[in-house]
This record gives sequence, C-alpha cells and structure tokens, in this order.
Amino acid sequence: MSEGLTPLLWSTIAQYGAISGSFEAAYTNLIGWGINISLKRIERLTYKSIRFS
Repeated sequence: MSEGLTPLLWSTIAQYGAISGSFEAAYTNLIGWGINISLKRIERLTYKSIRFS
C-alpha cells in the first residue's frame, strides 16, 4: 500500500483526476462517492500515476 491507499482507491482517484474537466470536479465526484481527499492529493496522485504508466 503506497501513499497509505489501496491500489484500487489510488486508481479510482487518478482516473477521476484524469477524466474530469478539473481537479475541483474530480474532488466533487469523489466526495459524492464518500472518498474524502484534498485537491492537492488528487492532483499529486493523478500526476504520479500518469508518470508511471
């Protein structure tokens, strides 16, 4: 578990970060799903996952 997240959760966060129009939109969607995470963390995880793909 890297970053204190399961691979599935990290993948979900990065996916929303990548496909949403903005990180604020990703944040809103994730909050709706019950995933409480900061905008900065969404951005960091999204860019990290893109870099590793």
